Amino acid sequence: MIVLVIHFFVNRSPHLALILLFNLMGVRLMNRFLKNIYDRTRPDHTPLLDAGGFSFPSGHSMNSAAFFGFLGYLLWVYFSRSGVKKNYILYISGFLVLLIGLSRVYLGVHFPSDVIAGFAAGGVWLLLSMLLLKISAPQRQRKTR
Repeated sequence: MIVLVIHFFVNRSPHLALILLFNLMGVRLMNRFLKNIYDRTRPDHTPLLDAGGFSFPSGHSMNSAAFFGFLGYLLWVYFSRSGVKKNYILYISGFLVLLIGLSRVYLGVHFPSDVIAGFAAGGVWLLLSMLLLKISAPQRQRKTR
C-alpha cells in the first residue's frame, strides 16, 4: 500500500492515494468495530497457527476483499483503456481473495461463517470505496465539436 500511495502522489493522482488509504484503514477500523460487537471466540480445536482476538468476522477475509478487490478494480479500469483482456484481472484478484479466506479456515483460526461474513463486509467496503472513487475522480474535459 505504501508503494502505491507514493506512486499515486508522484504521478499526480492524490485522490487515488487518499482513497487507497481510506480503503485499507477504513476496512481495518470497521473490522475491529465488528469484532468487538460480536465478541465471538475462535475455534477451540487445535489450530495450525496461534491467533489472538475475536473470530467474527475474519479480518484477513474482510481486508483482502476490500483491498485486493479495490486494486483489481483499479487495474480493470486502467486496462480497459488499453484493450487488454481485463476480465483476467478480476478473476485473479477474486481467486487471491478466495484463497486468503480458505487459508484462514484451513489454519483453524476461523469458522467458515467468519470468512463468509468477512467477504460480505469487505465487499460492502469495496463498493463504498468504488463509489468514493467515482464521485471524487477529476472530471474529464469534454471535447467541444
